[in-house]
Amino acid sequence: MKRKVLMFAYDYPPRGWSGVQRTVKFVRYMPEYGWDPIVVTTSDWYSHVPLDYSFCDEVAHAVTIRTPAFTREHWSRLGRILWRGLKPVLARVGKDEEWLVQGSRWRLETLLFPDEGVTWLPYAVRQGLGAVRTYKPAVIYATAPPYSTLISGWLVAKMSGLPLVVDLRDLWVDNPNRLIDGRIKKKIDRFLEHLSLAGAAAIITTTRTGADLLRTKYRKKSERIYTIYNGYDEKDFASHVRSGQSKGRREKLTISHVGSLYADRSPAPFLKGLAAFLQRKSTGQTAVTVRFVGKVSSFSETFKEYEHLGVVEIEEPVEHPGAVEIMTSSAGLLLIMPDGSQRVVYAKVFEYLASGCPILGILPLDGEVAELLRQAGNEWVVDVGDVDGISRCLNEMYERWCAGQLVGKTNQEYVRKFERKSLTAQLCEIFAAVAGARPCPSQVP
Repeated sequence: MKRKVLMFAYDYPPRGWSGVQRTVKFVRYMPEYGWDPIVVTTSDWYSHVPLDYSFCDEVAHAVTIRTPAFTREHWSRLGRILWRGLKPVLARVGKDEEWLVQGSRWRLETLLFPDEGVTWLPYAVRQGLGAVRTYKPAVIYATAPPYSTLISGWLVAKMSGLPLVVDLRDLWVDNPNRLIDGRIKKKIDRFLEHLSLAGAAAIITTTRTGADLLRTKYRKKSERIYTIYNGYDEKDFASHVRSGQSKGRREKLTISHVGSLYADRSPAPFLKGLAAFLQRKSTGQTAVTVRFVGKVSSFSETFKEYEHLGVVEIEEPVEHPGAVEIMTSSAGLLLIMPDGSQRVVYAKVFEYLASGCPILGILPLDGEVAELLRQAGNEWVVDVGDVDGISRCLNEMYERWCAGQLVGKTNQEYVRKFERKSLTAQLCEIFAAVAGARPCPSQVP
């Protein structure tokens, strides 16, 4: 007889960014390992992020409980409603609608702590307790960010007496991209992390370096801290030919960056290296195409600066099946990571590896991703800002492409360790351990 797990997941289909995939794939494969998921999440119409309905079918079998939340988008709407009533008064003191909206949003973000997901907390806890009574789960699972989701899971676990499994897709206090202003808020942030993690029966991270860091902070929990990488789903790639040569674009060397570029992931070093490569190879300009598929608006000015190269294409985000098609049909893939990201492993790294395409990785050489790429047999890993190195790698890729020899040399046996189905099996082993059904695994491989 299958047991049930109550899952708190703020990011869930039809939301469409990378943080959703991990939960989707766990939910998809859990029943094969004896666990039925009950998912508490937000209402899809409260989403202010891109949507991807391709994931919905994969989780259709799961019981899904949707609750409201109050996001930045809704706060902006409230500000505009207030503007209609306060317009005459504010106009006298020289303030406009945008001032009110921005000011209201700033006050909201100051008050809502640890993140805007805290507005979902009371709804999630209420529905979670109802789900405990109705479905009788054996384990509670909460995935973050947003980190307030962990507080929801901790509260329901505390009130129900059930074991809590915490899944940190990104580190909390030690997240380099999480900037907290003020000494008091930092203390509260540390307290909330300790409350959630110290009270968990098991803690899961997506990186080994992250797990090692948490073991130094939570020594009493060190044997219950695991790493389960994000991985890839073999079924997503089953219908695609994995080849280093592009399909339909054989007249050009096509290198693709799939995914959004956020403020810390500047394409400038790559574009400088690309410009240097094209300058040395006069024929290269007509035989190279670089595609950036995803949101890149943070770097609009940077791309304009290199518009004269005539080889860069900017494309809108696509749903996940389209992203897989681009990965497998490209001659090469581009991965950009910033300085300071040694403990970060982007989810798409594993799909890049699964595609079988050569990867040009521009990232910290002492980071976890660099080691993963080397272990997988990837040849082109360049330090952040090494423009000459980028140009050299592009030249090597181009020469091999011209000779018809640009093919991936990925160690598929190594990559298969990151298949989503086997990673879900590891998660279910942890569930069984904390539920008391079997001994706790010493460490997920």
